[in-house]
Amino acid sequence: MNRSQHVRVSWILVLGCVLAFAGCESSDGSLEIEGRYTDQWGNAVEITSQVLVLAGMGRYNIAEFDNGGNWLVARNDAANEYFPDMWSRFDWAEHAGDLFLCQVAYADESRDAARTTQAPDATDPANSGCGGFGWTLLTPAD
Repeated sequence: MNRSQHVRVSWILVLGCVLAFAGCESSDGSLEIEGRYTDQWGNAVEITSQVLVLAGMGRYNIAEFDNGGNWLVARNDAANEYFPDMWSRFDWAEHAGDLFLCQVAYADESRDAARTTQAPDATDPANSGCGGFGWTLLTPAD
């Protein structure tokens, strides 16, 4: 590849990152909260850079995320019982050493609508701020 082609490819990659908003804040392109967790009701939660799985609730295919803004947008899986193929937004917050998750949008018609949903109040996630309720507490699984 000559220098001109290399420069073009580099700009295409940069433009793709800007347009997709996906992982641009992370040096390795991974979601900072990846892992296996248990919520406060004993349900399994698995998060990767590609998918968020909430036991009993469904699978959410991640389209974009912003580690700096602490949010991700995902398309609800077609096999989900509730709102299949719709769009969701999840926000996360760290508070007093704990990790909390809030699904602030769950049935949006478009990716853009989910992305532009107002962020939830992360002031006191253990007790409030997520649609009138506390956020979901995520404890690392053993």
